Amino acid sequence: MSALWELCRPFWGGWRSWRAWSLLAVAVSMGFGIVYLNVQINEWSRVFYDTLGTALLNKSNFRRETGS
Repeated sequence: MSALWELCRPFWGGWRSWRAWSLLAVAVSMGFGIVYLNVQINEWSRVFYDTLGTALLNKSNFRRETGS
């Protein structure tokens, strides 16, 4: 484990480490953004398809009751 730390220390702790930390922050932020968008799309899909299913069910019940 210490050999790995010795390899990583210059990258994460060197004089240009701000670039590495910035890129890590951007990558993590983009990951959270993608997850957030997927949750929003799934929520919209749930509402849309629940509404569509209810409308189709009500339409078939209406046809059955009226005989048309």
